[in-house]
Amino acid sequence: MALDDVRDKIEKCRLHLENVDDSGTVVEELLKKSLLIEMCGECEKDVHNTIVQRAKRSDDRELEEFVEVTVRMQRHLRLGDMGSMLARFNAKREKNFLASVSDKDKQEYRAMITNRNSGAHGGAINVTLDELCRYHENACRVTAAFSDAMVQDP
Repeated sequence: MALDDVRDKIEKCRLHLENVDDSGTVVEELLKKSLLIEMCGECEKDVHNTIVQRAKRSDDRELEEFVEVTVRMQRHLRLGDMGSMLARFNAKREKNFLASVSDKDKQEYRAMITNRNSGAHGGAINVTLDELCRYHENACRVTAAFSDAMVQDP
């Protein structure tokens, strides 16, 4: 999972900020914005790949290509978007997914998306590197829950 690479990048940014004493500067802000955007992008890729892998089980190349193109159109995956995608397969999948994600994980995932959107559109973000680490761990749990909901019998 590419999300695993993000953890390494967070740590490299932390080391840079400590070694160069860039904490609280525009450099730190730009690094955090970049990491948030990348984290959210990797979540999207994980979700899309989960759906494409499901389509590949059909052994129907045209269906697989259709699904690949269609899921790429879905951007900025909020929890509700992910649930809706699962519901298109079976409403129980959405219910199982949302039930398997803790309230704390839902709250932190939403905060990650909110900060990403603010940063990506030129606004300020309100997040520390420690919070980025938590967002990363949370994103891994949320995308794993999505994957589980997709492959398990509803």
